[in-house]
Amino acid sequence: MEDEAAAEEAAEVCVRPPSFLHNSPRIPCGVSSPHAATSKRVRFTSKKPSNAGEQRPKNEAEFGQMEVKSEKARDDFARAVDGPLGMAQMRQVRADLAELRRRLMANWERNEQLGPSALLAEAMAMARRREANGAERVGKGRESIAKLNGAIDDYLFQSDILLSANQTSEMLREMEEQREEDEAQEIVLVEEGTARRRRRRRQAQTGHNFPRNQWDPARPVPFVFDAKIGNSARKAVRQAVRFWTDHTCLTFVENGGGFPRVRIFSGGGCFSQVGKVFHQREQVISLGRGCEQFGIAAHELGHTLGFFHGQARADRDQFVNIVYSNLSPQMAGQFAKQSNENNDNFGVKYDYGSIMHYSDTDSATSRVTMLAKEVSERGGHL
Repeated sequence: MEDEAAAEEAAEVCVRPPSFLHNSPRIPCGVSSPHAATSKRVRFTSKKPSNAGEQRPKNEAEFGQMEVKSEKARDDFARAVDGPLGMAQMRQVRADLAELRRRLMANWERNEQLGPSALLAEAMAMARRREANGAERVGKGRESIAKLNGAIDDYLFQSDILLSANQTSEMLREMEEQREEDEAQEIVLVEEGTARRRRRRRQAQTGHNFPRNQWDPARPVPFVFDAKIGNSARKAVRQAVRFWTDHTCLTFVENGGGFPRVRIFSGGGCFSQVGKVFHQREQVISLGRGCEQFGIAAHELGHTLGFFHGQARADRDQFVNIVYSNLSPQMAGQFAKQSNENNDNFGVKYDYGSIMHYSDTDSATSRVTMLAKEVSERGGHL
């Protein structure tokens, strides 16, 4: 009971209730994956904890406890995905994600060499100002989603997205096409004394393996709780349901009949599938220990409705600079952009304060990894 009370208190302190979006535009009906779940900007602060973002065992006994927790999280995850996807498919997903991270790191190493040193200096200056002020952005003292999912991170895209093997394979194909397109753009033709770049037209991709199937606004989205889910997680989910009901054209029904439906359970971390998965009768949202908060529940439910992360929008580079020098290998998947074929923002503006946008700081290193191009947006949520 004390754990549940503490989780509920954290949800109340760290995230405003759904009404804080009262001035935000409603998401258009039928939106599948526009990324930007629009929100008012959150600018709470909390005292910076010592060794922020680190979780180091103090002794052998504590190390053993951490290993036991990690093993339990992996076991819970295996049981959770065995029904909808199966561990055989998840092993292929893990291999694809490892290759995806390797390619991204190779690209980022090139970007780091080409990137302005002033960007890194600016990020370091921001970090020093925050440390001097003794404050960090909301939620800094709590474990982030990436940290909560540390034991199962190699199975998840961008820390909390559960993909199928078809989806990861399509992502790798698109990355290869993008590489070929970038190489083609470097070919310069000289014609009549004028230098022109030859741009190879990219073959249109239908993106059929990604969640283009939309939830029907005319039918409530049915969801059910696993029998073992705690009261604090149930409360957080119901708050999240009200949040999305208030700001989209979708509705929900608890314990509703019919399929497809969403099952909420404790699967060893905080994660969700993206959009309405057309080949599954039941898709999953996991709210494991530490995830029982309104902010996390709303974020994961946003994925279920079809939203990817804000910083992964196809037009991301128009709004933020990535500080490649500060990226750790564990962050390799966090900034992979969606393709134009898989990302329709429906005219919704880029929102630095969106509940679907990650922090500008790597929780593992406390380094600034993103800088808003709009200077006025720095120092708050981003």
